[in-house]
Amino acid sequence: MSKRLILIFMVLALFLLASCASKKETVAVKTTETKPAVTTGEIPATGEAPVDAVAEDISDAGNVDEELDTTELEDVDNLLADIENI
Repeated sequence: MSKRLILIFMVLALFLLASCASKKETVAVKTTETKPAVTTGEIPATGEAPVDAVAEDISDAGNVDEELDTTELEDVDNLLADIENI
């Protein structure tokens, strides 16, 4: 029994030693790639339609009330009542 306890303590000591050992620091190597400067204010196209059209539905803050209009939700109770009756 004592040999098993010694073995368990040795394994635990090994885990403790391995987890507390100083780790080597890795140095990230930066590659210098020349990217074309975007001076026109346009973002270059990626070639994927959903990615390129991501900002088309975004509008300015001036018409937020129109975009957040809840008139479509006024008859939700009636629709839900109709669904319950089915």
